[in-house]
Amino acid sequence: MARRPPPGECVHCLQHSRELTWDHGIPDSWYPRGVTSKKIKAPSCLSCQQKLALVERAVLLPLALCLDPNDPLANGVPQAVWRSLDPNLAAKPGMSQLEVERERRARTKLLEATRAQLFQPKPEEYRFAVPGFGLADAKGSLTAIKGLHETELQKLGEKFARVVLWVMRNHLFLPLDCRVKTFILDPDKSREVDVTIRGGETLDIFPGIRVTLRSAVDNPFAHLLLFELWGRFKLHVSAVP
Repeated sequence: MARRPPPGECVHCLQHSRELTWDHGIPDSWYPRGVTSKKIKAPSCLSCQQKLALVERAVLLPLALCLDPNDPLANGVPQAVWRSLDPNLAAKPGMSQLEVERERRARTKLLEATRAQLFQPKPEEYRFAVPGFGLADAKGSLTAIKGLHETELQKLGEKFARVVLWVMRNHLFLPLDCRVKTFILDPDKSREVDVTIRGGETLDIFPGIRVTLRSAVDNPFAHLLLFELWGRFKLHVSAVP
């Protein structure tokens, strides 16, 4: 078992904590099956870790249901999410019948809420679909996502950025007064941004999972980041003092 980091600052809230844990930036559940190396991590307090885990799950659920289960770049990710939502798999060893029924109801409710975010778009509705998850891109039974919460995406992008900057910029703690913005851009609109960012440093974590970072030469807190997941989901993040 990996040792916890020593007491110090949390990479997210910058508060000193005597009980830190490792935040694995891109969560374990987002990696294809069998990935055990090259994961990035930074120290996080338990409070931030718990809050951000809820954000990660809220964003992953609809995305994973649109991934092709046969795509090696996402191997095991959609299958694991489907299992976590299946009411028929609610029972776990040691659970009472009351606990099983409670878990079954919770899974049913969450599955219905997640399905409500998914649709098969007509051509005129592609603008409502997350880029890379439109009808022509996804091979699963559910094909596109609407209603991904802006607040959750902003928090997710900032979380990724803070961990990556700590890893790639010699344990840099991004000040809380920096403006961190997250964008999901259509391919046509993202080309110019991608060209700018791709002049920076690239960290290939696993096939289909890549982080690219470009930093300003005159300011240690100005950065552009590109997160590419499963070869199809792109998050652009900017950090400006």
